[in-house]
Amino acid sequence: MQQPAPPPPSAHLWAIVLAAGDPAVPLNTCYVIACDREEDAHALAALLNSPVAAAWLNALAEPARGGYHRYLGWTVALLPIPRDWERARTLLAPLGMRARAGRKPDDDELLRAVARAYHVRAGDLEPLLAWIGR
Repeated sequence: MQQPAPPPPSAHLWAIVLAAGDPAVPLNTCYVIACDREEDAHALAALLNSPVAAAWLNALAEPARGGYHRYLGWTVALLPIPRDWERARTLLAPLGMRARAGRKPDDDELLRAVARAYHVRAGDLEPLLAWIGR
């Protein structure tokens, strides 16, 4: 009998927003985070797709062959959420909505927005970003 395969490794986490009632069925390993407001979902997706989240999660994630990582539930749960979520939502949700519309923000724009959401300067995040070779 064949054993179930472990979660597929990835170079980074991918987060997308599926609207309520969306009939899509995600393939491969995925996790679902239910949000009360669509704006929260877009803000969280922007945060998770940022280089800051990638660096944080890569520092914690289980390594896999080829420089990939396994993003398990406990790993993602350790990502700190900005304390002032209302402000973070205001900064990040528009970026998540743009990405969903096919106009994905670049890493520098995400970095600046996420730094503002955490109330830190983007330059202060450079040691963390070194984890992903940025």
